[in-house]
Amino acid sequence: MKMRLALLVWVFLFAGPIFAQKAETPMPQLYDLGGRSVRVPAPERFTDTVLHYPRIAARLIASESPENEVLAVHVTDEIMPQIKAGGEPDLPFYTKVSVWKQLKGADVETHEFRSLAAEFEKQSPAALQSIAKTGETGAGERLTTHWGSEANLKIGETRLLGVFDKQPQSVSSMFLMSLEMFNRKLLVLGSMSLVHVNKRVLFLYVFRTPESAADQDLVAEMTRSWVARTVAANK
Repeated sequence: MKMRLALLVWVFLFAGPIFAQKAETPMPQLYDLGGRSVRVPAPERFTDTVLHYPRIAARLIASESPENEVLAVHVTDEIMPQIKAGGEPDLPFYTKVSVWKQLKGADVETHEFRSLAAEFEKQSPAALQSIAKTGETGAGERLTTHWGSEANLKIGETRLLGVFDKQPQSVSSMFLMSLEMFNRKLLVLGSMSLVHVNKRVLFLYVFRTPESAADQDLVAEMTRSWVARTVAANK
Protein backbone atom coordinates (compact mmCIF):
# COMPACT_ATOMS: atom_id res chain seq x y z
CA MET A 1 0.00 0.00 0.00
CA LYS A 2 1.47 3.31 -1.05
CA MET A 3 0.23 6.84 -0.36
CA ARG A 4 1.66 10.05 -1.66
CA LEU A 5 1.48 13.48 -0.12
CA ALA A 6 -1.12 14.43 -2.73
CA LEU A 7 -3.64 12.75 -0.45
CA LEU A 8 -2.79 15.14 2.37
CA VAL A 9 -4.57 18.25 1.16
CA TRP A 10 -4.97 20.96 3.75
CA VAL A 11 -7.09 24.08 4.14
CA PHE A 12 -5.88 27.66 3.69
CA LEU A 13 -7.98 30.50 5.04
CA PHE A 14 -6.92 34.06 5.77
CA ALA A 15 -6.34 34.87 9.39
CA GLY A 16 -6.32 37.74 11.85
CA PRO A 17 -5.30 38.46 15.46
CA ILE A 18 -4.42 35.59 17.77
CA PHE A 19 -6.77 35.30 20.74
CA ALA A 20 -6.17 34.02 24.25
CA GLN A 21 -7.62 30.65 25.25
CA LYS A 22 -9.50 29.28 28.25
CA ALA A 23 -8.82 25.96 29.95
CA GLU A 24 -11.15 23.16 28.97
CA THR A 25 -10.88 19.46 28.07
CA PRO A 26 -13.52 18.42 25.51
CA MET A 27 -14.80 14.86 25.34
CA PRO A 28 -13.59 12.77 22.37
CA GLN A 29 -15.94 12.64 19.39
CA LEU A 30 -16.86 9.14 18.17
CA TYR A 31 -16.78 8.37 14.43
CA ASP A 32 -17.81 5.25 12.53
CA LEU A 33 -15.19 4.64 9.85
CA GLY A 34 -16.32 1.69 7.81
CA GLY A 35 -17.59 -0.27 10.78
CA ARG A 36 -14.74 0.62 13.13
CA SER A 37 -15.21 3.19 15.88
CA VAL A 38 -12.57 5.89 16.17
CA ARG A 39 -12.45 8.58 18.85
CA VAL A 40 -10.90 11.98 18.20
CA PRO A 41 -10.70 14.54 21.01
CA ALA A 42 -10.66 18.20 20.16
CA PRO A 43 -7.35 19.86 21.04
CA GLU A 44 -7.39 21.43 24.47
CA ARG A 45 -9.14 24.83 24.44
CA PHE A 46 -10.62 24.20 20.99
CA THR A 47 -14.20 23.44 19.89
CA ASP A 48 -15.41 21.45 16.88
CA THR A 49 -17.64 23.42 14.50
CA VAL A 50 -18.84 20.74 12.06
CA LEU A 51 -22.10 19.80 13.81
CA HIS A 52 -23.25 23.07 15.34
CA TYR A 53 -21.59 25.80 13.25
CA PRO A 54 -21.52 24.36 9.71
CA ARG A 55 -20.93 27.68 7.97
CA ILE A 56 -17.75 28.25 9.96
CA ALA A 57 -16.66 24.68 9.27
CA ALA A 58 -17.45 25.13 5.57
CA ARG A 59 -14.96 28.01 5.38
CA LEU A 60 -12.22 25.61 6.39
CA ILE A 61 -13.44 22.67 4.32
CA ALA A 62 -13.89 24.62 1.08
CA SER A 63 -10.44 23.84 -0.28
CA GLU A 64 -10.31 20.24 0.97
CA SER A 65 -9.53 17.61 -1.63
CA PRO A 66 -12.65 15.77 -2.90
CA GLU A 67 -10.71 12.58 -2.15
CA ASN A 68 -10.85 13.32 1.58
CA GLU A 69 -13.71 13.39 4.07
CA VAL A 70 -13.45 15.99 6.81
CA LEU A 71 -14.47 14.70 10.24
CA ALA A 72 -13.80 17.72 12.43
CA VAL A 73 -12.79 21.38 12.25
CA HIS A 74 -11.76 22.97 15.53
CA VAL A 75 -11.40 26.67 16.39
CA THR A 76 -10.16 28.31 19.57
CA ASP A 77 -12.66 28.56 22.43
CA GLU A 78 -11.93 32.26 22.82
CA ILE A 79 -13.64 33.16 19.54
CA MET A 80 -16.69 30.96 20.16
CA PRO A 81 -18.79 33.81 21.65
CA GLN A 82 -18.39 35.73 18.37
CA ILE A 83 -19.37 32.67 16.35
CA LYS A 84 -22.37 31.93 18.56
CA ALA A 85 -23.50 35.52 18.04
CA GLY A 86 -23.50 34.96 14.29
CA GLY A 87 -20.13 36.54 13.54
CA GLU A 88 -17.51 35.24 11.13
CA PRO A 89 -14.22 36.25 12.74
CA ASP A 90 -10.82 35.64 11.23
CA LEU A 91 -9.42 32.25 12.21
CA PRO A 92 -5.68 32.50 12.82
CA PHE A 93 -5.41 29.21 14.73
CA TYR A 94 -7.43 26.12 13.89
CA THR A 95 -7.19 22.38 13.39
CA LYS A 96 -8.76 19.77 11.17
CA VAL A 97 -9.25 16.00 11.06
CA SER A 98 -9.88 14.11 7.83
CA VAL A 99 -9.72 10.63 6.34
CA TRP A 100 -8.88 9.52 2.83
CA LYS A 101 -12.14 8.14 1.43
CA GLN A 102 -10.45 5.14 -0.15
CA LEU A 103 -9.09 4.08 3.23
CA LYS A 104 -12.16 4.94 5.31
CA GLY A 105 -13.46 1.36 5.30
CA ALA A 106 -10.16 -0.46 4.83
CA ASP A 107 -8.23 -2.15 7.61
CA VAL A 108 -4.65 -0.88 7.72
CA GLU A 109 -2.32 -3.24 9.57
CA THR A 110 0.74 -2.09 11.47
CA HIS A 111 3.20 -3.03 8.72
CA GLU A 112 1.07 -1.20 6.15
CA PHE A 113 1.00 1.93 8.28
CA ARG A 114 4.79 1.80 8.56
CA SER A 115 4.97 1.80 4.77
CA LEU A 116 2.61 4.79 4.60
CA ALA A 117 4.65 6.62 7.23
CA ALA A 118 7.88 5.93 5.33
CA GLU A 119 6.34 7.31 2.14
CA PHE A 120 5.13 10.35 4.08
CA GLU A 121 8.61 11.01 5.48
CA LYS A 122 10.48 10.95 2.20
CA GLN A 123 8.37 13.48 0.31
CA SER A 124 10.52 16.21 -1.20
CA PRO A 125 9.89 19.97 -1.00
CA ALA A 126 9.53 20.03 -4.79
CA ALA A 127 6.81 17.38 -4.63
CA LEU A 128 4.91 19.32 -1.99
CA GLN A 129 5.13 22.51 -4.04
CA SER A 130 3.91 20.69 -7.15
CA ILE A 131 0.96 19.14 -5.32
CA ALA A 132 -0.04 22.47 -3.80
CA LYS A 133 0.02 24.18 -7.20
CA THR A 134 -1.93 21.33 -8.81
CA GLY A 135 -4.77 21.81 -6.33
CA GLU A 136 -4.75 25.59 -6.59
CA THR A 137 -7.47 25.95 -9.24
CA GLY A 138 -9.96 23.56 -7.65
CA ALA A 139 -9.43 25.01 -4.18
CA GLY A 140 -9.87 28.53 -5.51
CA GLU A 141 -13.13 27.62 -7.20
CA ARG A 142 -14.56 26.04 -4.05
CA LEU A 143 -13.56 29.06 -1.97
CA THR A 144 -15.14 31.40 -4.52
CA THR A 145 -18.38 29.40 -4.41
CA HIS A 146 -18.45 29.46 -0.62
CA TRP A 147 -17.84 33.20 -0.28
CA GLY A 148 -19.80 34.29 -3.33
CA SER A 149 -16.92 36.41 -4.58
CA GLU A 150 -13.74 35.67 -6.51
CA ALA A 151 -11.08 34.27 -4.18
CA ASN A 152 -8.18 34.63 -6.64
CA LEU A 153 -6.25 31.98 -4.73
CA LYS A 154 -2.55 31.90 -5.57
CA ILE A 155 -0.22 29.49 -3.79
CA GLY A 156 3.36 30.70 -3.51
CA GLU A 157 6.44 29.04 -2.06
CA THR A 158 5.79 25.99 0.10
CA ARG A 159 8.58 24.77 2.35
CA LEU A 160 8.85 21.56 4.32
CA LEU A 161 10.33 22.14 7.75
CA GLY A 162 10.81 18.43 8.38
CA VAL A 163 9.51 15.59 10.52
CA PHE A 164 9.51 16.63 14.17
CA ASP A 165 7.78 13.70 15.86
CA LYS A 166 7.71 9.94 15.24
CA GLN A 167 5.83 7.44 17.39
CA PRO A 168 4.76 3.82 16.80
CA GLN A 169 1.30 5.01 15.71
CA SER A 170 2.02 8.43 14.23
CA VAL A 171 4.38 10.63 12.29
CA SER A 172 4.21 14.44 12.11
CA SER A 173 5.91 17.01 9.89
CA MET A 174 5.70 20.78 9.53
CA PHE A 175 5.43 23.14 6.59
CA LEU A 176 5.37 26.86 5.85
CA MET A 177 3.34 28.19 2.92
CA SER A 178 2.89 31.62 1.39
CA LEU A 179 -0.31 32.34 -0.50
CA GLU A 180 -2.59 35.10 -1.68
CA MET A 181 -6.36 35.16 -1.42
CA PHE A 182 -8.84 38.01 -1.94
CA ASN A 183 -5.75 40.09 -2.83
CA ARG A 184 -4.34 39.54 0.65
CA LYS A 185 -0.91 37.99 1.12
CA LEU A 186 -0.71 35.39 3.86
CA LEU A 187 1.72 33.06 5.55
CA VAL A 188 0.54 29.74 7.01
CA LEU A 189 2.52 27.59 9.42
CA GLY A 190 1.11 24.10 9.71
CA SER A 191 1.67 20.57 10.89
CA MET A 192 0.31 17.43 9.28
CA SER A 193 0.18 14.08 11.03
CA LEU A 194 -0.61 10.53 10.01
CA VAL A 195 -2.21 8.71 12.94
CA HIS A 196 -2.98 4.98 13.03
CA VAL A 197 -5.78 3.99 15.45
CA ASN A 198 -8.10 0.97 15.44
CA LYS A 199 -6.80 -0.07 12.00
CA ARG A 200 -7.72 3.28 10.49
CA VAL A 201 -5.48 6.14 9.31
CA LEU A 202 -6.42 9.70 10.23
CA PHE A 203 -4.95 12.97 8.99
CA LEU A 204 -4.59 15.56 11.78
CA TYR A 205 -3.65 19.14 10.91
CA VAL A 206 -2.77 22.23 12.94
CA PHE A 207 -2.70 25.65 11.25
CA ARG A 208 -1.48 28.96 12.63
CA THR A 209 -0.72 32.40 11.25
CA PRO A 210 2.85 32.86 12.52
CA GLU A 211 3.80 35.95 14.45
CA SER A 212 7.26 34.96 15.71
CA ALA A 213 9.78 32.13 15.66
CA ALA A 214 8.16 30.78 18.84
CA ASP A 215 5.09 29.74 16.83
CA GLN A 216 6.96 26.80 15.35
CA ASP A 217 7.55 25.37 18.83
CA LEU A 218 3.94 26.09 19.78
CA VAL A 219 2.56 24.20 16.77
CA ALA A 220 4.95 21.30 17.34
CA GLU A 221 4.06 20.94 21.01
CA MET A 222 0.32 21.24 20.39
CA THR A 223 0.57 18.63 17.65
CA ARG A 224 2.44 16.16 19.88
CA SER A 225 -0.09 16.59 22.66
CA TRP A 226 -3.14 16.26 20.40
CA VAL A 227 -1.80 13.21 18.57
CA ALA A 228 -0.93 11.52 21.87
CA ARG A 229 -4.42 12.20 23.24
CA THR A 230 -5.99 10.82 20.07
CA VAL A 231 -3.97 7.61 20.30
CA ALA A 232 -4.79 7.27 24.01
CA ALA A 233 -8.52 7.78 23.34
CA ASN A 234 -8.52 4.69 21.14
CA LYS A 235 -6.73 2.28 23.49
